[in-house]
Amino acid sequence: MSLPLSGVTPNTKGGFVTGPGVVYKNYDLEIPRDDETQPGVPLGATRGGVTFNSNIVTRQIPVDGLMDPVKCFNKRAPGAGPQLTVRLLELTQETLKLSLPGAVITENGGVTAGEISDESYIDNITFICSTTDPNGKYFYIVIRNALATAVSPMSFPDNDEGVLEVTFTGHRLITDLATEPFEFITADANPEEEGDG
Repeated sequence: MSLPLSGVTPNTKGGFVTGPGVVYKNYDLEIPRDDETQPGVPLGATRGGVTFNSNIVTRQIPVDGLMDPVKCFNKRAPGAGPQLTVRLLELTQETLKLSLPGAVITENGGVTAGEISDESYIDNITFICSTTDPNGKYFYIVIRNALATAVSPMSFPDNDEGVLEVTFTGHRLITDLATEPFEFITADANPEEEGDG
């Protein structure tokens, strides 16, 4: 009898990442999740999950006479930047402000758009969810220097709740262009100490 064709190993059951999760603003990776101090500001309830896209694009250096791609001829090309799309069910002054780049609070406590400045960028937007690792590790997606760059139209159907879909895009720092503006971390409660990337 032939062996089944499968990539399953004894470690497979501990390698799944499962939702749902929690989205934080300015999550502090140095504070353990079980610490009494809140490590970040939760964005609140979501519906429909969270979507990540690295938007990494490559190009093959064109050379006359080559019929197929050639190893080591690929280079990174400009892309849209890493993006985390969050579907917010909980609409508060804070989430509405985050969804509008350059947002300002009006005199009557409302939220409206404004000019984008350095203060408009968020240190990080971090998504945390569980894994099936037997040691209880978490999975983190960290988007650094984040800015809301897209907001989908909202609808308010009968007998249902409105959902605000916001896309946060990571940005490189002008003073540190070599550092990618996103990171995956699989770690215990404190990724700063336990993370294995």
